[in-house]
Amino acid sequence: MTVFTKTAVDVFAPENSDGSTRSVENQDAQVWGTETERGLKDLSKEVDEAFARAAGVWVPFDSEAEMNANLNYPDRTEARVYVDNTIKVYKKNGASGTGNWAFVGEIDATSFDAEVSSTKRALAYQMLLVPPKIVIDGDSIFQENSQVYAPNKYIGSWSVGEFEAALALDRRLNFDTWFNVDRPLDFDGANAATSGDTTDNVLSGLSDVVLMGAAIYFLAVGINDVINTTNSEAYIKANYEAIISQVLAAGVRQVVVCTMRPIATSVKNPAVPADAARRAIRVSLNNWIRSTLSKMPNVVLCDLASGYEDTANPTKTSTVTITAATPGVVSWVAHGLPAGTGVKFSTTGALLTGLTAGATYYVVSPTTDAFSVAATVGGAAIATSGTQSGTHTASTCDYLPKAGSLRDGTHPTAWGAWTYGAPVIIGVLQRICPPFKASMPLDVDNLLVSAPFHGTSGIVGTRMTGTLPNNVRANLGSGSSTANCVLFDAPVDEYHPAGSKYFAFDITPAGTAAYEQIFIDQPSVIDVSAREGQWIRAWADVECSNWDAWGNISLLMNDQGGTLRFAANGLYAGPSVDKMPAGPFKVRLMTPPYLIPDDGSITSLGILLRATFFPMADADHGYLTVRDWWAGPVPDPRPVYNRAVT
Repeated sequence: MTVFTKTAVDVFAPENSDGSTRSVENQDAQVWGTETERGLKDLSKEVDEAFARAAGVWVPFDSEAEMNANLNYPDRTEARVYVDNTIKVYKKNGASGTGNWAFVGEIDATSFDAEVSSTKRALAYQMLLVPPKIVIDGDSIFQENSQVYAPNKYIGSWSVGEFEAALALDRRLNFDTWFNVDRPLDFDGANAATSGDTTDNVLSGLSDVVLMGAAIYFLAVGINDVINTTNSEAYIKANYEAIISQVLAAGVRQVVVCTMRPIATSVKNPAVPADAARRAIRVSLNNWIRSTLSKMPNVVLCDLASGYEDTANPTKTSTVTITAATPGVVSWVAHGLPAGTGVKFSTTGALLTGLTAGATYYVVSPTTDAFSVAATVGGAAIATSGTQSGTHTASTCDYLPKAGSLRDGTHPTAWGAWTYGAPVIIGVLQRICPPFKASMPLDVDNLLVSAPFHGTSGIVGTRMTGTLPNNVRANLGSGSSTANCVLFDAPVDEYHPAGSKYFAFDITPAGTAAYEQIFIDQPSVIDVSAREGQWIRAWADVECSNWDAWGNISLLMNDQGGTLRFAANGLYAGPSVDKMPAGPFKVRLMTPPYLIPDDGSITSLGILLRATFFPMADADHGYLTVRDWWAGPVPDPRPVYNRAVT
């Protein structure tokens, strides 16, 4: 096993031995992280060897008679028969279909299971305690609708925006613990984004962010500078460069800088210049981010704007005339375009020499009804000459957002986030982040008696037909829609023994209700009366079909009095335009950890999976599949993750 140069306490303790506040050294964190990864690989190998049965290296039988009656295994295959608390081990002699099973020895089943469980728990806990590696920063572009862990705002618990969508849609990245207090191996996130922040705010808050010890820093900011301040373009650029320089100097390995989404609504703040001028700054800044800022060493472009901009729908367009002169003059009645606005020309014939159809030019010397153009912002006006023909059209390079992609002119709808924003982020994350696994395993400390799903005696509720697994109950809320419950055999693996199930609901929408809900729970509650002072969390794996009618899907944990204590929210959508993209798609709902108080006020918890749908939005059937769920204790997340800020 790997020997650690320094322990986690040595590296991440919030105080020195004399009680003084200390900061985390980036080199120490990186060395500890590397040693941890090596150690996990070693431990994972040992665990894999202990899981030989699940991997198919040996074959389980319920009795010796069953084993002896089945010789269809290759020579040297190992078999194990469970008898009371003893595991009897056999080896196959002879080719498949011939020979016999020879007794090898016995293993104490109780100690074996305990050893495996202990090893898996240690591995899972270690994975959950690796320090954060990624910080996202900026404004409500990424902070929007995030809940945060109160003692430390830089730790978010869930979000309904593009990051959640990216992590849910790409199972290689795996959404399960992105906005949660405890952190996974290899890919991890802390959310420092704050609604309304400008580049000034981000710059002033970098000291706290740097202390998080990030390896990768996501920056999405600037739109509030554009629409809510009088900050000049040069000033905003200088702030961008200062932010990037400081985080790189602090040891961050890569900075991901995002372009700004298009603006659908007018700028209404009377303290800033006219809309067109600010729109021009947004376009110019985005072009600068693409062409200059993203070319800096260790800077990666995340071109969010390109995902949302409808290039066939500019904010302004008009038929124009152009003179052959030095400089050429474009006539556009009451154009309202300030100097620096990007424009493009198209024609049914031929443009004058000096101009090329489809190229981007920038307004110079604008008057009420005319302007000239330059090849760069603030550059020399272009002279035009020669002959021209046909009808010319000028369009701004500031494009409106794609239909349905934004819900308030700035922030994405669920459909916009999943369809346009998430794919851009996925492309970036796949370039810079390895995949990870970061939830407590299904078979370690799972307090849910229904997991893994098995049997056929579940409770099917109102307006429902079919079969559910043991200790699972489902109901439809008020409304007219119906559902059929279907059981499937789960593939046998280390988490799912033979006979394991997963289940799905085939929903037939009906009626005129504004929305309906389906509720899935375990009738028996989790006894936590002896778990005072422990942290508890839950997760569930669900899969949804491509259905316009899906709304919110949540995992809720309620106490004995029905009070909601902690929750995870997945999809957010609405009927018609605001719908989910092509599916089916898988989502892991994972709650933030919750501390059971030590005053005896919470004695039990109940798990509830709730899905909302809109029966009038889509006449087709909808499918909701539930594959696994888990609830149990996890390590105290605070010692590592509250070291930087309060």
